[in-house]
Amino acid sequence: MKYKHFGKYDWSGLPFSLEGRKLGLLAVALILCMAVVAVGCNNGNDSGNSSGGASQNPDQPALPAAPAAPTGSTGTVALPGEASAPTGAKVDATMATGQPKYGGTISVHVTADPSIWDVSRGVQSDTDPFLQVLYEAPVQFKLPPEVGYTEAVTVPGLVESWEVSGDVTQVTFHLTKGVHFANMEPVNGREMTSADFKFSFEYLTRIGEFAGKQEYFSSIKLPTPRFAYLAGGLTSIEALDKYTVVLNFDAPFAPFLNYMGDPGLRIMPREIYDRDGHFKDTAVG
Repeated sequence: MKYKHFGKYDWSGLPFSLEGRKLGLLAVALILCMAVVAVGCNNGNDSGNSSGGASQNPDQPALPAAPAAPTGSTGTVALPGEASAPTGAKVDATMATGQPKYGGTISVHVTADPSIWDVSRGVQSDTDPFLQVLYEAPVQFKLPPEVGYTEAVTVPGLVESWEVSGDVTQVTFHLTKGVHFANMEPVNGREMTSADFKFSFEYLTRIGEFAGKQEYFSSIKLPTPRFAYLAGGLTSIEALDKYTVVLNFDAPFAPFLNYMGDPGLRIMPREIYDRDGHFKDTAVG
C-alpha cells in the first residue's frame, strides 16, 4: 500500500475518507470555541460575585435584605425578626450620669434552688451568691479605682472602728450604730448589737456556747464550721456594752483584720437559731 504519490500524500489508501477527516477537524474546532465561551462567562460571574456578594443557588429562595438605617441614626439596625429600639428613646438617668440609684428590682438567673442558708457550712454554689447579699461582714474593702486591684485596704462596715492591743492578741471593735436587720420574722427589724456579734462569731468558730456541739457525741449536732480558720486562735468574745465587743486570741494572728471582710464571717441574728435550732431554712440579714 502506497502512502505517497508524485510528492503528495495519497489519502486513498487510508482507512478513512478526506470528508470524514474534515468533519473531525470541524468538530474539534467547535469544541474549542465552546470552551472559550464558557471560560469567558465564568470570569464574568466571578467579577460580579466579587463586587456584588456571593452567588446564590437559583433553587433557593432569596434572602430578605436588611433594612437600611434612617438618615442621621446612631443606633444599631435590627435584623429581620428582631425588634429595634424606637428612634429617640430616652436613656435611663443612671446610665447617663453614671451615678448609683437606690431602689428598683434586679433579676438574676440561677441554675438551682438554694439548698441551705447556714453561713458556717461554707461555700455552696447554689446558695453562696445569696448569702453574700443577705448578710454583711464586719469590715469592707476599698474598691478600684480608689485602690489598685492587688491591694486590700479595709474600711468600716458593720463596725465603725477598731483597736489592736500592744501584744496583738486582743482586738476591740466598735459597732456602727443604727444598723437594723430586715423587718421579717422572727427578727422584726430590730437593731444589731454586740450580742449579735458575739453570737455569730461563737457560732461560726464553734467556741463559747457552741463549743463541742459539732462533735458526734453531742446531742446537738452542728455542721463542722468550714471558715473557723479565718479567726484562727480565737479563744473568747466579750460584749462590753451594746456597741463594743472584744475578741481574744491565744497568739497574734496577722491576717485577721483582712479576714473580717471575708464572706465566711458574717453577722447573723440569733432569733433564727433560738426558734429552729439551725440556720438551714431561714436567712434574715
